[in-house]
Amino acid sequence: EYERMARAEGDLWWYRALHHLVADTLAGHPRGRAARIVDAGCGTGGLLRFLQRRGYRRTDGFDLSSEAVRICRERGLPVRQCDLRQLDQAVGPETVDALISNDTLCYFTPAEQERIMGLFWQALAPGGLLVLNLPAFAAFRGIHDLSVGIQYRFSRVDIPRLLAPSHFQLVKACFWPFCLSPVIYLVRRGQRRRLRQAGATELKSDLGLPPRWLNCVLHGLTRLENAWLPWKPFGSSLFLAGKKTGPSTPC
Repeated sequence: EYERMARAEGDLWWYRALHHLVADTLAGHPRGRAARIVDAGCGTGGLLRFLQRRGYRRTDGFDLSSEAVRICRERGLPVRQCDLRQLDQAVGPETVDALISNDTLCYFTPAEQERIMGLFWQALAPGGLLVLNLPAFAAFRGIHDLSVGIQYRFSRVDIPRLLAPSHFQLVKACFWPFCLSPVIYLVRRGQRRRLRQAGATELKSDLGLPPRWLNCVLHGLTRLENAWLPWKPFGSSLFLAGKKTGPSTPC
C-alpha cells in the first residue's frame, strides 16, 4: 500500500485537492513561509514535497511505518520513525508553528485520539495551527477501510471533542468532496454488500489512478467546490483546522 501511495499521491485527484486545502489554510499563518511545519503521519512524503515546492523550507515529519520512512528518505525528505502516541518524544513543547496530521486519528480509539490531541496542543507554539483530515461518516465505509486499517470515521459531533474550545479556536471545518459523495457512497455500499455475500474478497485500497482525463475532471471539480462551497453538509472526508489558544500548560 505504501508503494501504491508513493506512485499515486503526486497525481491522484484526491491527494492534489487535499494538498491544496492544506496550502490554502497555511497561507493565513502569520509566519508565512518561515513557519516550522511538522507532518505527523507523513506517509510517503507527498505533502512535504508539495509544501517544499511552494517555498516552505522548515518542514519535517515522521511516520510509524519504517517502509514509509524509507521511501521518504530516498526522496531526500527529513523524516523520522515515530508513533503519534509518543509525539512528545520527537517534538519539543511549543516548537511547532503548524502541525499537520492527515488521516491518522482514524487508527485510534476515541480515548487515544483525545490523548494525541493533547500532545498536538503541547507541541504547538502559542497561536500555532493544527490541520487535520479525517475519514467521515460510517456510510462511506468500504473495502478501502479494511485494506488500510481505518477503525473510526468521524462526523460533526466529533469536532468539539477534538478541537476543544478551551484549547483551540476553530478556523475551518468542511466536509469534502461533496459532489462526488453520491458516487462514492454507492461504490462503498456495493463493496459492503459483496463482503456480506461473499465473505472473502481482495482487499485493495482506492489509491489507483483513473484515466488522465477523468483524474483532471475530478480534481478540477473538487478544487472548485472547495473554493466556492466552504460549507457542505457531507462528504467522505472531514477537513479541520484549529488555532491553539488557552494557557501554556498541558491539557
